[in-house]
Amino acid sequence: MIDITAEFWPGPNGGLFRICRSPDKINGHILYVPPLFEDANRHRHVFTRSAISAYQLNFKSIIYDAIGTGDSQKNLVDVTLAMWHEELLAQIIQIRLTSDKPLVLCLPTSAVLLLTTEIINKVDVLQLWQPEFNGKRFVQQFKRLALTQDLSSIKTYSLPSDDTIIEIAGYRLQHQLLDELTTQSLKSIFSDVAAKVKCFHFELLSDGERELTLSRKNQFQKLSQLHLNTHLITVQDYKYWQASELIDPKEFLAISLKCLQEIIDEG
Repeated sequence: MIDITAEFWPGPNGGLFRICRSPDKINGHILYVPPLFEDANRHRHVFTRSAISAYQLNFKSIIYDAIGTGDSQKNLVDVTLAMWHEELLAQIIQIRLTSDKPLVLCLPTSAVLLLTTEIINKVDVLQLWQPEFNGKRFVQQFKRLALTQDLSSIKTYSLPSDDTIIEIAGYRLQHQLLDELTTQSLKSIFSDVAAKVKCFHFELLSDGERELTLSRKNQFQKLSQLHLNTHLITVQDYKYWQASELIDPKEFLAISLKCLQEIIDEG
């Protein structure tokens, strides 16, 4: 039986809602970093599947809602990128204070935009799931998607403090947050990462795809040039976050689990 607890963890900017799975004997730790906005909902079920499988290898896992999202405290409109950085770093530091076991960050798609060099250098392993390192492109796609789906027009509101609030696809947030995200890039995140940090870069290929697109190849090449300890893993499986229904990417989860086993075997 899995030892699972739900908690409100006292983060540096407010309480974070977390789901923790804690085996009796701990071989390592996994922190699942939520991607941005609607992407968080699309990955939640796969986080759960992954955490349950990792539990069988005696990995303690944490799935959390970022401040201003989900069941965590504050509203998105009150959030800055620095707050998301601070809460992720604080959780890593707490784990490091109580354990010397390997620490893994799992980061799907836009979650990598929440990384800093300081954060990466405090962990042992990164699992990047179809990562999006170009903050400017992500923000442009986010705005475009909202207009395409006709969920709302992009509305802006001027406040007495001269801060600007923007509403996109039902999300009300500071324009400053989008500006901060646009500055995030592969170079800014990985410019000075320690060689000891092992990075697994996962790319999922759906039916009909036999190889990566040129843009995805170029992104991996740039990452591997910045950080030599990077390993590309292509998986023939569903791009589950693009599906209209919940899909279990069994092949992807199995290979991700093998990478965890490899960490244990390496000691």
